[in-house]
Amino acid sequence: MGPFRLNPKRPIPRELHRAMAEQIELATALMAAGRTWPAERRAASVHGFRKAAKRIRAALDLTRGLGDRRATDLIKHGFREAARALSRARDRDALAAILVRASRAVPRIRRPAVLAMWKSMLLPPAPPPSAGRADRLLEEIHSRTNAMRRTWDEVQLPRLTVVALGAAVERSWDRARDRFRGDWNARDPEWLHETRKRCQRLQHQLMLIEALRPKELGTARQGLAEVGEALGQARDTGLLLARSRGVIAPEVAEIDLLRAELSREHRDGTREARKVGRRVLRRKGSEIRRAVERSAAEYAARFADSRRDAAARPSRSSST
Repeated sequence: MGPFRLNPKRPIPRELHRAMAEQIELATALMAAGRTWPAERRAASVHGFRKAAKRIRAALDLTRGLGDRRATDLIKHGFREAARALSRARDRDALAAILVRASRAVPRIRRPAVLAMWKSMLLPPAPPPSAGRADRLLEEIHSRTNAMRRTWDEVQLPRLTVVALGAAVERSWDRARDRFRGDWNARDPEWLHETRKRCQRLQHQLMLIEALRPKELGTARQGLAEVGEALGQARDTGLLLARSRGVIAPEVAEIDLLRAELSREHRDGTREARKVGRRVLRRKGSEIRRAVERSAAEYAARFADSRRDAAARPSRSSST
């Protein structure tokens, strides 16, 4: 399976179709594997599936209005709902990892009991155990993904040109950039989550077209990955802080300690995200669009010249 990148030497519609098909194939294989792997290894297949789903949805945003709208909307909706169905346990694990980090500030002898108390108070309830429930969910998603793979095979992208691609990237860039130029609403976990989604969507789109300008787009993609990590930390710690405010517990000192640790991580995450995001997205989207168009035109001219030279060069058989 090739990388999630367009080859600038080949036609853009064909390359995007290939990259999307490979990601859908990957998502299908991960769901098939998850059904057969032991329960403790399923988290890896779920994590891989959700990452593939994000890349697929980001790529579909680049084709908006340029192909079969009904088919692309169906695929995008299908992967969004599948990722949501798999997110509950994953989100619980992410919040639990934060509480484990915060518990290191508690004396070792008290740590297990305090951590158990924090988890019981602040984490969403675990899904009730049910024989075959996880198997049925993975089986259903695998079936849906198979259907979406067949749907994508029929999609054509005749209007996906360099200009259209550049305009779509500009739109995503400016949507992410606006978040770092306006009011910074760090106290709202959902605002942080939406900001993270915009940055991740742009990150995957830049990954897709990175080969056009490897240094420039690669640097931006790596910066957006850092922003996403920091925003994830800020969003999750903010969510736990909000939940802790309604907690009444006899161990007041330990709850205060937890809030102090969460507040520190929250501040660090928001500060890092804003600093890196403003640096990465300092340019306007129109500048990125023009750079993408210029690079694509240079590639097209270069390979058109090489094809003409190859056609004009006499073959060995004709020269002998």
